[in-house]
Amino acid sequence: MGNSSPQVGQLKSAFCYTFGDAVIAAQLRAARALLNWSQTRLAETAGLSVETIKRLERMDGPLEATTVATIDAITRALGSAGVEFTNGDEPGVKLKAKRKR
Repeated sequence: MGNSSPQVGQLKSAFCYTFGDAVIAAQLRAARALLNWSQTRLAETAGLSVETIKRLERMDGPLEATTVATIDAITRALGSAGVEFTNGDEPGVKLKAKRKR
């Protein structure tokens, strides 16, 4: 039986609808750097293990060998801190402009 969690490749259309093109490992590392977050802080904020973050950051290219829920947790954690993922021909990350009060 094994893990019954959906994989990114299995739900690619839902993933793309939600997040645009697939998030790549370099974007994950760059997003953490923009926020000056450790792997531990990202793991705690996303509700994941540090080992999961380390494993994903070691990947080359799109984060397709993980569940959609894991990617969702990471992108939500980083997004709530102001990170925006850019995709298309030139994947990247940027910080959203702070709202003036």
